[in-house]
Amino acid sequence: MNENKNFYDCVIIGGGSAGLSAALTLGRACRQVLVCDWGNPRNAPAREAHNFFTRDGTNPLELLEIGREQLKPYKTVEFQLIAVNEIKKAGTQFEVIFDYGTVKTLVLTALFCVSFAQD
Repeated sequence: MNENKNFYDCVIIGGGSAGLSAALTLGRACRQVLVCDWGNPRNAPAREAHNFFTRDGTNPLELLEIGREQLKPYKTVEFQLIAVNEIKKAGTQFEVIFDYGTVKTLVLTALFCVSFAQD
């Protein structure tokens, strides 16, 4: 667990498959990681997720649940259902601002996609 809740080696914005995979890799490397996700997965309406080794055809929400469960043994990885309000560059670090406060990080990873409806 991160004793210094104001600093993380990496903040990952987006708790989908890519974000959870990045968190797993960093957790295995004993890095202090914060995964921020607001709980609104882009593929929620889909019945199946594809192209995931050993999990092809798995329900997307179940896939995320499995991913979060597999992160639990890594005590340096923290997952929060929270939205990021703002990101600022602060010297050699980034400040990630939430409703409840600010954390600092050396590495910032944003893994999300925005969809636009076509007319």
